[in-house]
Amino acid sequence: MKVWSFLIGSCIGVIVGFLSVFIFTYVGNVLAGGITSFQPEPFLYIACIFPFSIACGVLAHYLSSSQFLTSAGYWKMSFIFAFVLSIFVSTFGVLIGEYVVRGGVGTLNWSGTILWGLLYAILLLPLSASLVKLFLLPILQQAILLFRQSRFMSNK
Repeated sequence: MKVWSFLIGSCIGVIVGFLSVFIFTYVGNVLAGGITSFQPEPFLYIACIFPFSIACGVLAHYLSSSQFLTSAGYWKMSFIFAFVLSIFVSTFGVLIGEYVVRGGVGTLNWSGTILWGLLYAILLLPLSASLVKLFLLPILQQAILLFRQSRFMSNK
């Protein structure tokens, strides 16, 4: 069950990663003065989808193995998850995406990317933890619950 919950969480993470790229692109275009294109930069896909899929898989694995969590436990878990995911997306995800899309990181400002990634992760932690608690945790819990109740798992 734990392997299946990791796979289910990873699939949900890919979907959430795609949605976050499109939401980020839309909001960025609106703030920049108008919507000119809905096609985001290719490095955004790599920077968001892989970290989201891995992190959601780990979170689903943890949720499937935990029996009972209090509201404070959910908030603590959402803060930790949001902080780790924000750091991973804004630093390592950007570096890996830049390397894959442009073929190297010779022109990339490493120290600025890591510094601003950490600052964004810290400053946006209340918002990102709230979004995780209100949207992502219930989606993962419902997916795990539906999978447990499905015929596929009842036959095994």
